[in-house]
Amino acid sequence: MAAYLLPPPFQWLAAWKRGDLAAHHARQAAGLSSLLLATIAGIVILSLILTAALVFREKAFAALRLDLVHDWTCIVLGAIWAVLWISGICLAALGSTRPLPLAARIGRSALLRRTGAVGWTGIWILVIAVTAIAVRSTALARPLDGRPATVYILYDADTAPRWVFTLASYRIALAAGARWGEGSTVVDAISTDTIREAARHGRLVYLGTHGGDGKILFGGTPHGPPGSLSPGKDLQLVYISACHAGDDAEAWSGAFAPARVVTFPRNSVVLEHAFWLWFQAPEIVAGMR
Repeated sequence: MAAYLLPPPFQWLAAWKRGDLAAHHARQAAGLSSLLLATIAGIVILSLILTAALVFREKAFAALRLDLVHDWTCIVLGAIWAVLWISGICLAALGSTRPLPLAARIGRSALLRRTGAVGWTGIWILVIAVTAIAVRSTALARPLDGRPATVYILYDADTAPRWVFTLASYRIALAAGARWGEGSTVVDAISTDTIREAARHGRLVYLGTHGGDGKILFGGTPHGPPGSLSPGKDLQLVYISACHAGDDAEAWSGAFAPARVVTFPRNSVVLEHAFWLWFQAPEIVAGMR
């Protein structure tokens, strides 16, 4: 049973110096881990394909309800794997060597087991690295506390927890800290008040939220550009990630003038914003006056 309960790729520990029954289930559990890895890889590839369809074939995406295709694919594949996993635990508890469909075949292949082990080892290394960066980024980016900042990352608190956005803005915070000193980056929830403060004090403002029809979404309701923003003289760039906020690009540009305002007159996706935050924005921050 431990073979199925141990995190991959450590199933082989359950068979250490034990008999054929333990070895059988250790191989089968390793096969299940490899199958899960392949399932995750398949879902990632499907997600990338559907993301491209969302951006470039928006009407077809909506008409075909490809979002439901993605969701049901994840549910069905996850349910199949969960049934196999629970069945393996039950068979081990009963002392049975009855093979599980597909998992047993994968488990008998040393090549597939090793491929799964290497893949899961890479995933665990990535998880540890991301966790370390997330902890560090939380220390670098401060919440709104009344002190002016140079970079403001404002996010919809209903979309994701704060640490996701501190992680995404890690390299921006490093660049801003090197340019203007520690504490130059604020990461906080988006609201009309925080937008006003960011426009008044910041040089770069990022609004990370959903939207549509020229508006952005926060607090569960759509909002247009806040009135009486009074952008400060240092404000140079405002990046609005919301889908279709660019349908009213003129209003957003006017609200933050004379700063450059980036909006999207189409569906936008997390990957392109993550790429901008991680790779492009730090260079922009480093080159700001």
